[in-house]
Amino acid sequence: MPDALSKTIPIWCCIMNRVLFPELGGEIHELYLPEEVVGESERSQIESRLGGFVANVKALQLNLEDLRIKLKKPLRSFWVTQDLTPNFFPTKPSPSSSPRIFPDYHPIICLTASRRINAASEVSLGGYIQGAGDDSEGWSHGLTPALFWAHKNQLLSTAEGDLPALISELLAIEQQQQQQQNVSPASCNARKESIKPPPSVLISPTKSIYITALRNMDEAQAASRNFDSVIFCGPDPNPKSLSAATSTNLLHLPCGLGKAGSRALHAHLPSIQPFIHAIHQRLTRINNDNVVNASPSPSPLPPPRILFACPTGQDLAIGAALTILCLDFTNEGTFSPFLSSSSSPLMKRKTNMEIDTPIITKDFVKQRLSWIMASKPDGNPSRKTLQVVNEFLMGGEWRVQGRGRGRSAGGGSRGGIGKGENRSGNGGIEEGVEGGEGAR
Repeated sequence: MPDALSKTIPIWCCIMNRVLFPELGGEIHELYLPEEVVGESERSQIESRLGGFVANVKALQLNLEDLRIKLKKPLRSFWVTQDLTPNFFPTKPSPSSSPRIFPDYHPIICLTASRRINAASEVSLGGYIQGAGDDSEGWSHGLTPALFWAHKNQLLSTAEGDLPALISELLAIEQQQQQQQNVSPASCNARKESIKPPPSVLISPTKSIYITALRNMDEAQAASRNFDSVIFCGPDPNPKSLSAATSTNLLHLPCGLGKAGSRALHAHLPSIQPFIHAIHQRLTRINNDNVVNASPSPSPLPPPRILFACPTGQDLAIGAALTILCLDFTNEGTFSPFLSSSSSPLMKRKTNMEIDTPIITKDFVKQRLSWIMASKPDGNPSRKTLQVVNEFLMGGEWRVQGRGRGRSAGGGSRGGIGKGENRSGNGGIEEGVEGGEGAR
């Protein structure tokens, strides 16, 4: 049984029950684990850390009362495997079977179709190795879920030895079809007008940070019409794409997919804050001009609406948004663009004689990350993405502005970053995401 089902989920059920329903106590606060998989020694080690996990969740300053109202009752995990089925499931379900009602808790069903094998011999089932398929980059040959479902029958009927060649052929056909969609300026302009950006998610408690999935620079260009600035973390645009048009409020951070994309993001993170500051200054100048020319008192300048995007909307965009949430937003979610100000929430005055020093701690970054995950539950930033953001923030690279290699849609260079990289090794974000052993 995967650790996610045998430990991670039940640990989180226990943590949330203790955080959201502290007055219930008793068996509601108990840790329920599958005895067939988790031994007593491991259970004891996990139980000894539960208090710390609960304290970490409380430190995130989430809106717990709102979550409690939505959840209404505690969580309880159950397991269904080939060898184990809870007795409340009907052996032979029928159309007349009524659903089981659980008045005291929400059942969280952890189901796995895997067979249990001898831990001493991982290859005991004809070469089967548990967890071997976890990292798709190592075996997929570039195959994506969308491409698989579009050609499912052909792929499943192909011999394993012929699959790499078939996948390469399908990828080439898909790329050729995408290039053929950009054949003439007239069709480009028509398609440009027809592109509708997908829905975006507002990251609370801010009023101006949004995250979405954009497949390419064409969609980013379309989205830039609805936001003050757009930061797109994605592949280089097709030379014939619509994004050849210039845009002053679109910043493209060229990043590939997977771990390579996360590594590329590290080099571009320094360019995000100066770009947003420039947008803010431009909007401020425009607002000041309007104030001079307006007879009635104008409304105050709202914070710039900033959209972060990547092809999935779940990885690189979250890393980029997390960076600016840590650097330019107060604990209340208010945009505060200049860290050099002594009133910034990140500034700590040591003594009257010393300068203010920005403080970014592990708990601080985890708290900002919790804003994103609470607002966008389907977010799934990779460990590598969180690691490079952690290195950038904890290593202090953001103190030197304007070194990034991000570029505007017009292709203008924004300067280079040196080859030397700060490897602080703090691991702060990864600790926050993991929540300790077995609790991601």
